[in-house]
Amino acid sequence: MHAQPLAASREHSESPLADTPLVKWLNRIIVVGFGAWAILLFAFSFVATDLARVLNPYANYLVMLSIFSMGLTLQGADFLRILRRPRGIVAILISDYLVATIAAWIAGMLVYILIMNNPALFVGQILQGAGPGGAASAIQTWVGRGDAALTVSATAVDTLIAPLLLPLVTLLFAGAFVQVPVLEMVVQTAQLAVLPVLAALVVKRLATRQVEYITPILPAAGVLCLWPVFPAILAPAIPLLLRQLEIIPLVALAGTIQVVVAAVLAYFVGALAGVSEAQRRSIMFDTTTQNSGLVAVLAGANFGPLAVVPAVVYAVIMNIFSFALAGYYRANPDARLPGIAALRRVFPWVRED
Repeated sequence: MHAQPLAASREHSESPLADTPLVKWLNRIIVVGFGAWAILLFAFSFVATDLARVLNPYANYLVMLSIFSMGLTLQGADFLRILRRPRGIVAILISDYLVATIAAWIAGMLVYILIMNNPALFVGQILQGAGPGGAASAIQTWVGRGDAALTVSATAVDTLIAPLLLPLVTLLFAGAFVQVPVLEMVVQTAQLAVLPVLAALVVKRLATRQVEYITPILPAAGVLCLWPVFPAILAPAIPLLLRQLEIIPLVALAGTIQVVVAAVLAYFVGALAGVSEAQRRSIMFDTTTQNSGLVAVLAGANFGPLAVVPAVVYAVIMNIFSFALAGYYRANPDARLPGIAALRRVFPWVRED
């Protein structure tokens, strides 16, 4: 249960940078504090819209650079773990692409369809649910005393399969309200997500020592790449939001519904899969924390500027919620969600540990 975070685990701890106070401080401020930074970036989009719009053409490359940074942290052991712990990996993939999207669908139907009748926001929320896990989930899992190594492996897998599943899941859940360009999204997701991971693996193979030396700073570097992405992608939607400011609290409501529903459902998916409490937490954090930068770029490219808003707002909500939950688990390591004992009476393979 006491797995270490992405930047300080396994061989990564051999880097002299791992114990450097500055590196630890940067990871704490940039990665753990990303929820607060996302709020400031959201506000920046409103006060410096023209500057944010200048950054828009570079958003794709920044997302790719962020995923490339995550890819550099991967090792052969992360992929071997898929074979050694298939039950946990499969449970995370089901939660990432089905449970999270069901949670997004519930939130979207309640807020965007029944209250607002706004398909653009609805598909943006669905995309957020269908997106692959974000790299910060490994750190949240470690803080929350979960199986961080499992989270790293699962994030790698669901990033690599995102070109296939993300467009299809979006079509399944949002196709009744908007036209989903499946083939275009397959190509875009492959370019944004898969190519950077493959490039990172090649670079690490060719320059292993150099990459291992800088590995402790990669989580902060990856998140830092996303800082300009959110204001850049959000900028085209600012005129619409200024005319309809009531959209913002409603989007925040939808995001809150999604993250809470996804967390609860993912935890019980893990329970029904028969995995340990540490792995149940891994499943929960990987399901609630997704790659909002990738989602925002895809939303803006395919469904218009307003579809970007749910991803940007969710980036704030998911980080605040997930790190708060991780902090609670860190302080209360024996905590369990209510219902495990009752579930175990019906399904005896549900574990108590």
